[in-house]
Parts: sequence; structure tokens; C-alpha cells
Amino acid sequence: MAPRKKTYIDFRAHQPIVSIGQRAGALGTTTQVESMGFGPNALEIYLEETNTDQTGDRVVDANCVNGWSPPLDNDDGDGIELTQGILSDAGAPYTFTIGTDGPFKFDLKLGIPVVADVSVAIGFRTAIAYVADVANATAATALTNIATAYPDKAAFIVHGGDMHIYTSNDNSDVATDISAAWTDDQVKTLSVRVDAAGAVTYYIDGTAVADAVAFSFDSTDVVIPFVRISRVATGEDSGGVRLNTWYCGLY
Repeated sequence: MAPRKKTYIDFRAHQPIVSIGQRAGALGTTTQVESMGFGPNALEIYLEETNTDQTGDRVVDANCVNGWSPPLDNDDGDGIELTQGILSDAGAPYTFTIGTDGPFKFDLKLGIPVVADVSVAIGFRTAIAYVADVANATAATALTNIATAYPDKAAFIVHGGDMHIYTSNDNSDVATDISAAWTDDQVKTLSVRVDAAGAVTYYIDGTAVADAVAFSFDSTDVVIPFVRISRVATGEDSGGVRLNTWYCGLY
């Protein structure tokens, strides 16, 4: 039987539970990888810096959207990465092999209370180890650092309300500033879709992004969904974003 390639998380439905089986150091420390459970599903959280917030909060936000505010403390320069795992295991529900699997997509519905507080990257990248000191950046360097982390990727980036598409094939980064924008408390569903041959398309609230540059992953690339959040200003919101729903799978 073929592996089930589908994960759906409704962050409103389950209180986040941090795993006691943390690795590579004490809970909440620099470059630590922790696991957070949401009902039957779990996410890995890679910490760029020591994080005093260890679970985030499930919040009701009438001005933005209800959901989970990930564990990101309030220090300028701190950052995290969220994945479902990074192993290039063809049987895992979160890994996709170009030319073998597909088509597949990653849909994330989220709100950003204060766009000046964070940079956020959402998309697919190759299944390799976490890269250190990427989300760890101040406003001047966050956009570049968060964009150039991985050698192969296709992702939205939201930075200071501006929206971009960043792609890379074997470390050849291409940045495209798209016409869409994000304002305080706005909520959007961002979708990155990859066909069976590796061609990538992007959608905002179900509408295709017309000004994105054509890009394809190479055949046999193994990719995973990821979200990278970088604190670029000390703000009032500890997590920086509100995650509402997460879907990744074949379609």
C-alpha cells in the first residue's frame, strides 16, 4: 500500500503539547529541536536562539484570527523554523519526491497582528538538516538571511508587509517582489503547489499569483514543507503570527 501523504492540523482544535523527548540540549536552548503535538499530528520546532516561550499559546484574537501563536519570544533577532520533520524518508507523509510523488501542495492559513514585527517564509525546501543563524537576524538582514537558507526551495516571504517569492535551484537564488501585500491583522491562506514534474505555482486565498517567476524543482529532489519566522522588532505579540490551519499532502 502506498504511504498516506496528507497532514491536516487545525490549530484551534488542540492545545499544543511540547514533547519531553527534546534533543541536543535542554528545553528551549539555542539550536534545539523540539516536538509539538496537535492531536494526532506533530511539528518540529527548530530554535535559532534560547527561547523563553516553550509552547506558544492557543489564542482567540477577534482582530486577527484564532489559532496558535508559535513559541517565539520577544527579543529582536530571535527566530524559529517549523516543519513536520526533515528526514528524506520516502514513506513519511511530509516528504515528496519530484518525479515520483505528486502533485502536492502546502496550504497555510495565518494572520499577522503586526507586520513590522516579523519576517515569515512559507513553502517547500529540500529535506536536509536545519541551517543555523538564518532566522536570527535584525530587520536589516532578516529578509536576505531567511531567503537564502537552503539550496533548493520555493517559498513565499512576508517582510514588513511586503510579499515576495523566493526560489533557489542549487543555491541560485531568485527573488521576486510580487504586487500582493500584507497589512496588520490581515489573514490569508498561502498555497505552494508542485506538480508531478516539479513545476511550482503559488496561490493567495485560492487565486494564482500572476507575477511569480517560473520555477521547477529537479527530478528526484526530496522536499518538505517549512515555515520560518524571524523576529525583526521587539513587539507586543510573543509569537508574531497566528497559525489557523495547516494542510500538506497530495491533491
